[in-house]
Amino acid sequence: VNALAGLGTLFVTRALAWRLFRSDAVANLSVVLLVLGTFWSEYVIGHWPHSVTIFTTTTALWLFLVALDRERRVWLPAALSGLAVGVGLVFRLESVLVLPGIAAATILYAARPVQTLLAGGLGIAPMLAVLAATNQVKFGTWNPLSYGGSGGATDLTRHMMAGVAMLAGLGLLLLLRWAGNRSVD
Repeated sequence: VNALAGLGTLFVTRALAWRLFRSDAVANLSVVLLVLGTFWSEYVIGHWPHSVTIFTTTTALWLFLVALDRERRVWLPAALSGLAVGVGLVFRLESVLVLPGIAAATILYAARPVQTLLAGGLGIAPMLAVLAATNQVKFGTWNPLSYGGSGGATDLTRHMMAGVAMLAGLGLLLLLRWAGNRSVD
């Protein structure tokens, strides 16, 4: 699975780079740089499940960019982006760290920010439900982002201030978007 995810990451990296720069040369070079200039081969061969996480995160970013500038038909790529993040969470909880960046970029730049955020939320929801149910059985907590008693500082109450600060920041971004462009959806 790790090796297949590593190979998939090459294709998604190319698609992501092409989407960002609209250049075959840049897209192809991005794949070469990934293979030769990073720990890609170590992740693919020896570090389970890093390659899967890289694949799901890269896929989520690419699908998010597909949804970003759409005026119509934003739901499918945005929901699939959320689903990709959710699948990544099943393998490594650190996948959640991509969400604030996606949310901020959505608020500031999406043609349909409300639809994009809702669709992304719907996409990630099933995987969060699976994680919550699994953690309830394993650890006795409905927290989908938990390692149980093994540590990892995943008790959500320990991060309330950071969560409030992040929500306040996203709210400020929404105000900036609204002030600069009265059409948010």
